[in-house]
Amino acid sequence: MGRKSKYSKELKLSIVKRYLDGEGSTVSLAKEINATDGVVGNWVKQYKVSGENAFDTSSKNASYTKDFKEQVVLDYLNGGGSYNDPAIKYHISSSSPIKNG
Repeated sequence: MGRKSKYSKELKLSIVKRYLDGEGSTVSLAKEINATDGVVGNWVKQYKVSGENAFDTSSKNASYTKDFKEQVVLDYLNGGGSYNDPAIKYHISSSSPIKNG
């Protein structure tokens, strides 16, 4: 069974669209929902990569092949940004698998 998100898809979309429309900063919008600005910033990045589909939920946890994992790690090691950047690029729901290897 997949994990339930703390925030609904509708809330995430609302926050991201307000941010993109200039209706608040990541800090101010995050405070409204008792989150960190990093959470809102990641939502914005996810939305820019995947659109509204970025916030779709799955009924089961994802599994990744060894080759896929190696590709993600190599991308990160070759300057792919922070842990969150490859997670967003490769549609991984969390950066934890990248951090924890």
